[in-house]
Amino acid sequence: WQDEIYRTGSTRNVSVGFSGGDENGSFRASASHNDYNGVVIGTSKTRTIGRINVDKKAFDDHLTIQSGLSGTFEHNEYISYGGWGSNDILFQAFQRNPTDPVRDSTGKLYDTQRGFNYWNPVKLVDDIQNERDAKRFYGFFKADLEIFKGFSAGINIAYTRDDNEGFYFEPSTMRLGTAAGFGKRNYDNTESKIFETTLRYKNSFDVHNLELVGGYSFQEDFSTGLFAQGSQPFLNNLGAYNISLLQNVVPGTDIGSSKSSSRLISFFGRGVYNFNSKYYLTATIRRDGSSKFGKNNEWGVFPSASLMWNIKSEQFMEPVEIISNLKLRLSYGMAGNQEIGRYLDEQYYISSGTAPNPETGEQVTIFKFAHNANPDLKWEENTEINIGADFGILDDKISGSMEFFKKNITDLLGAYSVPVPPNAVDRIYANVGEVEIKGIEIFVQAYPVRIKNFEWKTSMAYTSYSQEVVSLSNSKYEWSQLKEGYLSGPGLVGDLNWTQVLKPGYPVGTWYMPEYAGLSADGQFLFYTDAGGVTRDITLAERRNMGDAQPDFELGWSNYFTIYNNFDCSFNIRTVYGYKIYNTTNMIFGNAIWLPNGNVLQSALEEKDRGLKDNPTISSYYLEDGSFVRLDNLSFGYNFKNIPSVKNIRLYFTANNLFTITNYTGIDPEISPEGISFGLDQYNVYPKSRSFTFGINVTL
Repeated sequence: WQDEIYRTGSTRNVSVGFSGGDENGSFRASASHNDYNGVVIGTSKTRTIGRINVDKKAFDDHLTIQSGLSGTFEHNEYISYGGWGSNDILFQAFQRNPTDPVRDSTGKLYDTQRGFNYWNPVKLVDDIQNERDAKRFYGFFKADLEIFKGFSAGINIAYTRDDNEGFYFEPSTMRLGTAAGFGKRNYDNTESKIFETTLRYKNSFDVHNLELVGGYSFQEDFSTGLFAQGSQPFLNNLGAYNISLLQNVVPGTDIGSSKSSSRLISFFGRGVYNFNSKYYLTATIRRDGSSKFGKNNEWGVFPSASLMWNIKSEQFMEPVEIISNLKLRLSYGMAGNQEIGRYLDEQYYISSGTAPNPETGEQVTIFKFAHNANPDLKWEENTEINIGADFGILDDKISGSMEFFKKNITDLLGAYSVPVPPNAVDRIYANVGEVEIKGIEIFVQAYPVRIKNFEWKTSMAYTSYSQEVVSLSNSKYEWSQLKEGYLSGPGLVGDLNWTQVLKPGYPVGTWYMPEYAGLSADGQFLFYTDAGGVTRDITLAERRNMGDAQPDFELGWSNYFTIYNNFDCSFNIRTVYGYKIYNTTNMIFGNAIWLPNGNVLQSALEEKDRGLKDNPTISSYYLEDGSFVRLDNLSFGYNFKNIPSVKNIRLYFTANNLFTITNYTGIDPEISPEGISFGLDQYNVYPKSRSFTFGINVTL
């Protein structure tokens, strides 16, 4: 069934460009068209982009104008794959019995219902229409006027508009006629307007160099949306009624619309000073205001400063010829985060369906509170300190950098549980808690061989960092821990299916779950209790710290070879080491209880042989080491030179994601350690593709 839903993806790209100009200006116009066919059937994208940019100088180069327009037109075809629902293609393919035919004897796509939520994934792709049309327009105008030497004023205006129209359709004949039939149309529009002005002063006084910048920025984002959805009666009448009347005349109809906006206003100033190209000082201050926050805390002030010492420029370094570059850097800064939804500081109502009026019997709309008001909602603050050094040895034959960083994220923005009453609903958006991130980055580049007809450049990048919860409390709210990493799937019911915890003193991504203690005589899972015994009842098991999903380090190694200035070769190897993944794929499909109707992993037969007869249950048994080594990229190229009328012809071959070495038994060991919950491999990972590219470049 994986052979049926996976295919070799393809990409086609056609582009054309024109450019020209003179000493007073230039222009460039381009157009491109791309066709993508995904590695899963039913997924594709077409995209056409047109751009034009014009630069102009006037008044003896005192005025510089830059402007541009672009338009993007896109069509997408999607599948569902993010869970274990009736329409989730990957899950349905994984569980599908391999003895079931794809088509019947007449050639029609075959379906049978061996059990709950069991459907032909190829037929689902064929039956369901899930498409999106999108348009994006972007324009900008930027002008800088030098009023007198060293002093200039600038203005920047930009406008972005995104239009998205979606169409989703399920026929009532799908899933052996058990579907009611469903259709949805939606339209969404977002607009963003930016206006920015700056004043800039730049001058040099002997060994002193100074640059000052001050400015004002205004950004407004505006969104509107409209959708109409319903079952078969709605679909039958979709073309017969005005959309505003549908809800009154067609049963099973759901109509909705939305409108929202937000503003971000900033005042900023920056100063840059260097003395004799030895000592550098940069200081910045911003005052930002966002309409997303409560009335009491819409504004925040965020300063930053950095120092750099060019040690190599000092007189005492002149005799040290072996060192070609040596710099020391120190920076401290604070930034604000406003990336949350709109109106989360307000209490307002939303529709929750319809019900009959008890007095008249008429169907009326019911409203409920969306969330609690919080006039004290404010900026999340990120405070970071960096200490770094840059170095070069033997005329930069060996060079690199080292950097230590520490970041504290305070007043964390999030939705937190609160009691009802006194609150209207059980969640509130607030600023609670602190997370500390610290680590080190090391980069080294070298030329082990650099001779006339052969050059080898190699580089290595090492990164190690940790994220730890410092606090989950403030003067108003307090939590001892927050449950995260919830799982869903067949056999997983109840509210105990969480795998991670946010807790002061614990790393973000900490696995917190019952520890596996073996199997009972009748094949049931056993777990340790806090008293030191074992139990088969997960509600009595002790949840323990079983490690975390944060890697100990990441290491990348890149190499580039040039031979006779004609042939070149490069490759990049990357390893991520020391973290744990929860293999939900193995927990669900590594259990023989789904046999003989559903498909399982080979490991399920091994589990059956050792006596497992229990339902899938969360425990440390399914935690695995996710460490891996991956060849990310390999390329070869050859340049044909000394060809009449042609400057150069280059043939090249590139391959990406060639192989991965790992002991992890799941789908993919690579995770993205972002957010507050990660490391769950829940059988819904869109596969990483391996690509091969052959190309030719001709320069006339």
